[in-house]
Amino acid sequence: MKLATLSVGLVAAISLLGSAAGAPASSSNPGKTDSTCAYRIGFQLISYMNTGMLKGGEASCTNNNEEGYRAGIGLFTTKYGSVLAVVNEYMKSPDYKDEFKDVIEQLKKTAAAQSGPEGLDTFCDAWSKAALNAGPFFDAQVTVLRSMYEAPALKAAKGLKIRLPLTKAAMTQAALTNGLGNDGKTIGAVITATNKKFDENYVGPSDSTLKVNGHEVDEIEWLKEFLNAKDVLADKEVQFSDVFRSVLRRGYFTLSDEIEFKGLEGKDVSIDCSKFTAAKPPAVPTELVIEEQVPPGPFVIL
Repeated sequence: MKLATLSVGLVAAISLLGSAAGAPASSSNPGKTDSTCAYRIGFQLISYMNTGMLKGGEASCTNNNEEGYRAGIGLFTTKYGSVLAVVNEYMKSPDYKDEFKDVIEQLKKTAAAQSGPEGLDTFCDAWSKAALNAGPFFDAQVTVLRSMYEAPALKAAKGLKIRLPLTKAAMTQAALTNGLGNDGKTIGAVITATNKKFDENYVGPSDSTLKVNGHEVDEIEWLKEFLNAKDVLADKEVQFSDVFRSVLRRGYFTLSDEIEFKGLEGKDVSIDCSKFTAAKPPAVPTELVIEEQVPPGPFVIL
């Protein structure tokens, strides 16, 4: 189906995703992640799927070969500049401790050329050190995740009249892992492929109905097809969609209370409404001081 024949809502949604594939968009409204329970759970769910951890994901850092390094709660990339955006945001903090002074210039070159991991051998060391500065570095990651990926994903959701927090979280995670844009495996391409599946009305379990190609489609039915389309376009990330499918099957559409789902390792994982924060850095061991023992004097037997 060509773009010209899509519904007005979909055209509006796609037009909001015009960044290059994999590259971040920009926004000056990072907002906060602790306003509602749904927000807190949604962000913890996204971070868990990206890093495999409920806490401590901000310190993750791996060499992903062609994509360079991927790091942090949003799987930020050195190749497409989102790592550089996090570092730049962190450097604004009065608590910045020069962790990236030796790699910042190479990060700029890598992002500009959209190149691989070459020249960044010490990057993960710098990222790990910054993660010890838990609060400020975590906040920088959240700001970039929200402004560069969540904001355009939510604009697309608004164009489609998406209402459910679970669907919005899935779209934000797709923007992070698949990238922004309209072709290839990007979220815009996923939306296009999803809407092609609907040529009649679809009823479903939610109270939210979307208008797709002139038909009334239950939002959860739409989300199921969105996850399927995401898998087809990026089959190496099927496990991420499986986590969402587990949440979906158990009926946690609104993320309004504690959720439990089958995690990445096949075991049940639970997430509650706790505030989304960095893990506490490990305590720095203090030097053990052993006082000199004064031997007892000679015993006197009376």
